[in-house]
Amino acid sequence: MSKILISFFSGLYHNDEIQVGTFFDGLSKALIRNGNEVLLLATDDFLPVAWNGYNRPTRYHKNYIQSKIKKFDPDLIITFNNSFIEGVERIVNCPIIVWDSDTFQYFNEKEKLIENKDRYTFLSFSTQGIKDYKKVGIEKSFLVKIGSEVQSKKMEKKYNISFIGNPFFNSTEKCYDFYKLQNDLKKKDSFFLSGVKRLRILEKLLESGLAIFGPREWLILQNFNINFSNCYKDENVFSHSHNELIYNRSNFSINIPHKQNITGMPFRVADIVRSDSLLITEYKSDFFNDLSFQKELDFLKKNIVYVSENDVKSKIEYLTNNKQLLTELKEAQAKIGKLYSWDSKIKEIQEITNINIFSENKKNSNLIKKEQTLRINHKNDYYEIFFIFYIKIINFCKKRFNNKFFKLIERKINYIKYKYSRSLLLIKKIKKNPDIKKEYK
Repeated sequence: MSKILISFFSGLYHNDEIQVGTFFDGLSKALIRNGNEVLLLATDDFLPVAWNGYNRPTRYHKNYIQSKIKKFDPDLIITFNNSFIEGVERIVNCPIIVWDSDTFQYFNEKEKLIENKDRYTFLSFSTQGIKDYKKVGIEKSFLVKIGSEVQSKKMEKKYNISFIGNPFFNSTEKCYDFYKLQNDLKKKDSFFLSGVKRLRILEKLLESGLAIFGPREWLILQNFNINFSNCYKDENVFSHSHNELIYNRSNFSINIPHKQNITGMPFRVADIVRSDSLLITEYKSDFFNDLSFQKELDFLKKNIVYVSENDVKSKIEYLTNNKQLLTELKEAQAKIGKLYSWDSKIKEIQEITNINIFSENKKNSNLIKKEQTLRINHKNDYYEIFFIFYIKIINFCKKRFNNKFFKLIERKINYIKYKYSRSLLLIKKIKKNPDIKKEYK
């Protein structure tokens, strides 16, 4: 088959290492299952600003990554949000797909991308994304909706309602402002508005068997409602298998989309509809207007779509007490789930690019058991080697001499490390943190 390079911003950490998120994990597994060889590049391993930023690593890392890509010799490259490494488009001859994991405004190096648009094939998960491309002069793009590698399995239900996601704030100070200003909807920031929506909906479900998975910032909300600490599950969730376990162990799984998601559904929705959990969601036209299963979608829309935070709780309570309806809804959802298999999306990409990546005669239709994905792993450059040495020396001197002079040196030189995002990660590695979250099992 083919060699495929997938480039993306992750933002997920476990044991001080950048992890491959559930979406990219599932995509790579599906491509391998179809007989392809996959190489992953998590750009936050190398770029100081890998999301809504730029594609310029240090010269050392640029040469290192380009040599790895040349050796791999890909037949197809898929980048998300154009988070990539500059210059690679000139050293390969294969098609390069740019796919929108966020709206176009959050892409890296948008101006350069538009100037060189003929070099790329543009895909979007939503009809709104197609419109966004056209607004910036990208006339030719293709709609390829979200996919999932999750398999529905009958498992013991541990959670009545599950939610996996971010609260969209990242400090205690911001959290207090966030809670205090949650009724001030005049603010235009989409992250603020998305956070408000998630807070309001989940707060209504705190006593309904809710399980929240995500960053520890959720725990800050216990200052306002102690039940947030009872519902929060302090385990790291990042892989396709984590999502599959959580959703199959849930009666209901709730989708609360980001405000930037106008017509399409978030990645996790494909995981939910292919699991044994029933999706509870707000209305999105791209999902409910698919003509392939219009009867089933109309049936689902009537029963699983909420219009307010109070509506979410009432729908779940109603369905909990109507087992027959719940069973029928799950059967309808299972049919819809077939539309969101990665196999169907891979076949669409093959038709668009004319690159052979889909196998009609797969020997094993189940998920691959053994991890076969390759990855361009981080390698310390000269600056990072210096930072590691510097950190160890300063920490040793502070402990040994307790001298203000060393603290002064530390403050003076600290600003340098902020030029290199990886250095912040290296500093964390020096500290032994007993509170590191365990991986979800």
